[in-house]
Order: sequence, then structure tokens, then C-alpha cells
Amino acid sequence: FLTVLFMGWFGYQRYRSKLLAERAFRIQQALELEFKSSQLHTFTNHLAHRNQRIQELEAIFSEQNSNRHVLTAQLSSLAILTEEDWCKFQQLFHEVHPEFLPRMRRDTIGYTEGELRLAALINLGLDRQTIANILGISSESVRKNFYRLEKKVELDKAESLVQFLNRYNVGHPAF
Repeated sequence: FLTVLFMGWFGYQRYRSKLLAERAFRIQQALELEFKSSQLHTFTNHLAHRNQRIQELEAIFSEQNSNRHVLTAQLSSLAILTEEDWCKFQQLFHEVHPEFLPRMRRDTIGYTEGELRLAALINLGLDRQTIANILGISSESVRKNFYRLEKKVELDKAESLVQFLNRYNVGHPAF
């Protein structure tokens, strides 16, 4: 009789442990789901805010075509982390500097998309730290990419990369 009683009590304890483990697992899953939902909500709000800023920039440009400095300053505050971000940036950049990127693409040097991004940001007159923030990379990576771009275009000793890139702007006599 004691054996049956002991086995019954032991079975009940196992059953109770299993129920407690399942409950803990469900609570953990609910907490993880809540956390992921919170992250998604935050990310969605961030994207919505950035999209709103882009729309505001487009509205400013259409209202104040002659005020390019304001648009350029606002362009520099955007982060370019995805292909969609780059496309939106290009669209706004093209409105301010319509021939810069097309001229670079036509050049026989054959720039990569990363080099085009860097060149566009340099053309806006941004410093390396600001470029790093916009591209979501370290300032050391920007420094290395800057150096590689300088090597690729084979600059004269007297010419800076900024001066070289100015050749791609509208109205420059080199084109």
C-alpha cells in the first residue's frame, strides 16, 4: 500500500512540475512576444518619422527651389542604411545636384555604389564623422574609403578629393 501511495504522490509531483514548467514557458513566450512587438513598434515609428522628414524636405524643396542650403543641411541629417534610404537620398540629392551622380556614373573610372554614396556626401561638404553617422559606419571606415577613393581617381599632389569631385557638378568646365 505504501508503494502505491508513494508512486501516486511521485506521479502527482511530476505532473505538477510539468504544469509549472509549461506555465513558465508560456509566460516566457508572452514576454518575448511583447518585447519583439515593442521593438517592431519602435522601428516602425522610426521609419515613419524618417519618411515624414523626407516628405517635409520634398515640400520645402518644391516651395523654396532657390534655398538649396537648407535642403542640403537637412539631407545631411538623414541616415542611409538601406537600399530604400539610398534611393530616397539620391532622389533628393538629384534635385539639388542634378548632374553630379549621372556624370559620375558615366565616367570611365567605374565607381561603385558605395563610392557614389561617399562622393555625394563629400560633395555636400560634410565632415568624416557626419558621413560616418549617416552611413552607419565608423569614422575609421570612412577614412579608409576616402583614401581608397583618392587612390582610385589618381589625384595630382596639388588637388584634393573635394576639388576633383567638384568637376562633376553642373557648370564645371571639365565636362
